[in-house]
Amino acid sequence: MPFRVVRLDEVGERVGRVYSVASSQPSWVTRIAVSAMLVVLTAIVLAIAIPAILVFVLVFSVLAVIAQLKRAVTGGGSGRASTGADASGRRNVRVIERR
Repeated sequence: MPFRVVRLDEVGERVGRVYSVASSQPSWVTRIAVSAMLVVLTAIVLAIAIPAILVFVLVFSVLAVIAQLKRAVTGGGSGRASTGADASGRRNVRVIERR
């Protein structure tokens, strides 16, 4: 096998490439740190979202009960929009009163 003369700058280039590839790979410590960060951020988001959802449900439940009570007291009917019926219950009938 013939000898090959290797210059020092070629060796340095190879070592630099190997180091840059090796250093760009995440280590187990980095993976654990990123996982812990994701767990903490998820916990923070849930700690904010869950109470907000509970308050939302509570407020709208109370408002629905108040609307039901108001409708029952004032005799608001079924709560549906006007069906077009007159006082006798006929629908889509126009009554013309003549004098």
